[in-house]
Amino acid sequence: MTFAEYIKDKAFLLALHLSCMFLLFGFLLATEYPAEFCVLIAVCWALIASALFGGGLLQKAELFFGNVKDFGADGSALSPGGDDA
Repeated sequence: MTFAEYIKDKAFLLALHLSCMFLLFGFLLATEYPAEFCVLIAVCWALIASALFGGGLLQKAELFFGNVKDFGADGSALSPGGDDA
């Protein structure tokens, strides 16, 4: 799976999250819920959704960029024991 395929796969789910967030926002405003609280709920929802999508992306990073654990901080290959000594 490439990075583009991963994003394409998640696009529908992201659109679903956004549409549900707007529906909830509209419903809360229609029922005279304070706008500040509606914005707070939307921001919290966006942060949670971003964390979920980001976590999934980090789990797939090895597929996109290779085994990132095989390289040290400076980009040099690690020794076979796993320590950069």
